[in-house]
Order: sequence, then structure tokens, then C-alpha cells
Amino acid sequence: MRRTPGHSRVCRGSKLGGGLGMDISQEKLDRLCAPVGSLILAWSLIDVSVTRITVLIFSIARSRQPESRAPIMFKHRLKVIDRNFKTNTEFSAYANEWPDWRRQITHLQKLRDAIIHGYVSEYEEDGDAYIFHKLDPVKGGARPGRIWPGDSHATFLLRVPYHELSAATLECAPATAALLRISRGLITMAAEKRKSKDSP
Repeated sequence: MRRTPGHSRVCRGSKLGGGLGMDISQEKLDRLCAPVGSLILAWSLIDVSVTRITVLIFSIARSRQPESRAPIMFKHRLKVIDRNFKTNTEFSAYANEWPDWRRQITHLQKLRDAIIHGYVSEYEEDGDAYIFHKLDPVKGGARPGRIWPGDSHATFLLRVPYHELSAATLECAPATAALLRISRGLITMAAEKRKSKDSP
């Protein structure tokens, strides 16, 4: 079976679970609970921190933003932070450390997306790895007789060894702490700027 991200195969809708895989013991599934739960909880803090930092950037330096308002999508919020921390002198205190946290967030997001948008389809004893797929309904355009009603595409997302998944939960802690620290620093900066603007 191909392990290329984006590769898909048709899962037959006529059979319950046809083509889905999911031949995994309960024991192998149960041990995912701790690392997956930790990763999702940490990601919620990362997500809200990125949102807060983006909003604070707009509050502090709105006139320098090409966007009319803070973007909604996560990847666009990251681009706002990238641009401002790199080029805006007001945020120079974070210019050196941000690229490292940005790379870590990108790495963690791949795991998070596979877990949230996909499902554990297989377990490989060789390498102690879990395979994640995403299931999407097959839409029109197929030739009659080739695609059946209820068929779906199982798209390969990620192959992750268990030790990498466990290590990712440890990586979350420093990234989360850094983002919370940066957001607190920007809150102070925004308050000081507002105070100086209100001063006679």
C-alpha cells in the first residue's frame, strides 16, 4: 500500500467498514488515549494563544496591517505573526525566538490535523506505528459500475511511530508556555500604548 500523503483508495459502501482497515486491538487503541488527549488539550491553548497574539498585533499596530481585520483561519493568523515579528520593530523582542516556535507549531499541527480530521486505520508492528486516514464521500463524475452508492475515499494522512507521538506531547509544553508568555507581553504592550494615548 502506498504511504504517500494525499493518496486515496475507494472504500466500498456496500460492506460495513469495507476498505477502512481499522483492524487494531483494543490494547493498541487504549494506549493512544494519554498522548492524544495531551496533544489535543495543549493544542487548544496553542490555538487560543495564536488568536490572542494576532488580535493584540492588530490592537498595537493596526495601521501597519494590510488586512482590514484579524484573519479567521489559523494559517493566516500565523502569517500575520510571521510578518510582524520579522519586520515590525515594535515586536523586535520576539523576532529571534518566533521562528523556532513557528516550526514546532507546524510540526504539531500535522499531528493534530491527522487526529482531529482523520481516524486510526491501521497499526504496524514493524516500527510500532499508527496509520491515519481521512474518509470523504465520493462525489459525482465516476463511471457507472465503478463507484457504488455510499462509497468513500480513504485518503492517507500520516504514519506516526508511537514514540514520536509521545515525544510530541512533551514538545507541547514549552511551545504552549512560550506562546502564553508572548501574549502576556503583548497585553502589557497594548495597555501601555493605550495609556500613553489617553494621557494629556
